[in-house]
Amino acid sequence: MTVMAAKKVSIRDVSIASGVSVGTVSRIINKSGRYSKETEARVYQVMQELDYIPNKIAQSMRTNRNPLIGILVPDILNESYALMIRTIQTHLMSKGFMTAIFNTGDDPAVTASCIDLLRAQQAAGMICIPDRLEGDGFNPHMPVVFLTRRPGSADGDDSVLIEADNCEGGRIAAKFLLSKGCRTFGVLMDEEDLSTHTERLSGFMKTLKDAHISSDTVSLFRTNSQRTSSALSLLQPVAQSGQLPDGIFSMESRMTIAAMKINQQYQTAIALIGYGRLRLNDYDLIHVDTISEPVEDMADQAADALVQLVLEKPSKTCYRFPVTLK
Repeated sequence: MTVMAAKKVSIRDVSIASGVSVGTVSRIINKSGRYSKETEARVYQVMQELDYIPNKIAQSMRTNRNPLIGILVPDILNESYALMIRTIQTHLMSKGFMTAIFNTGDDPAVTASCIDLLRAQQAAGMICIPDRLEGDGFNPHMPVVFLTRRPGSADGDDSVLIEADNCEGGRIAAKFLLSKGCRTFGVLMDEEDLSTHTERLSGFMKTLKDAHISSDTVSLFRTNSQRTSSALSLLQPVAQSGQLPDGIFSMESRMTIAAMKINQQYQTAIALIGYGRLRLNDYDLIHVDTISEPVEDMADQAADALVQLVLEKPSKTCYRFPVTLK
C-alpha cells in the first residue's frame, strides 16, 4: 500500500477558504497594512482549521527581515531574568518573531560567540543584559536593547536602554535602615562597577549624607560574583569577628539570601533590606523587605522597543521604571 503525503496547505488555500485575497492574508500574517478585526479573526480561524503555518523563512526573504531575535542573559537561573525571558518571548512571538535564548555565564567570550552566531543567522536584533566582565567596544552590529544594566562601553547608536530607577532604590534602602535605628551600615554589592550597583550606592550614600550620617559608618562588602556562596564567604569572617554592622543593604537577591543565612547562623539581629525579587516572599513562609522592580513591565517595554528599532521607528533611547519597597 502506498501512503500518500498530506497536501501542504498554502496561503492561497487560506485565501480561498476565508474568502479574501492572498494579499489580505499576507498583510494579516505580517501584521501590516489595513484590514478589519472581523477579517483578521476569520483568517486566523481558517488558518487554525487548515493547520496552516506561515513560512517565516520565506517571509524574511520577501521582507528582507529575519524574524529571529537573540536574548542574552548572564545567568538564566536568576529569578528576575527568567521572568523577563518568558515575558519577552511571549511578547515577541505575538509580533511574529522567533527567539533564541543564550546563557552567557557572565563570560565575554561566550557573549561574543553568541553575537557572532546571531550575525551569521542575520538576526533582526537582540535584547541583552550586559555581562559583569564585559569587554571593551561592545557592538553587536544589529539593533540592541540593553535591559537592566548599562553596558560598560558601546559603539554605535542603534540601541535602547531599559532600566529601573536605581538611585531611588538606594535612597529607599537608606531610609529603611535609618528607620530601624541603624547607625552602622553594610552594603553588599558586586566588585565590578556595574551601572546598577554604582547608582544604588550613590542614592544610598546621598541619603545618609542628607541625614548627617558620616560615610565612615558605611562598610562596602564587594563580592567577585553574585552567587550566594560568594557573599557567604565574604560575610562569615566579619560575623565571626563580631564586626557586623547594624544594617545591611544587599543589592542582589542571591546576596540577600546570604545575609539572611548569616543572621540565622550567628543569631544576630541585623536589619536587612534587599534589592530584587525573592520568591520566598510570595508564599508567606518568610518575609524579607525588598526593593522591587516592575520586572514584567520592563521586559514588555524591552520587547516593544526592539520591535520599534527593527522597524526603524524608535521613539525613545532610554526608559526608566520606578521601584517600590515590598
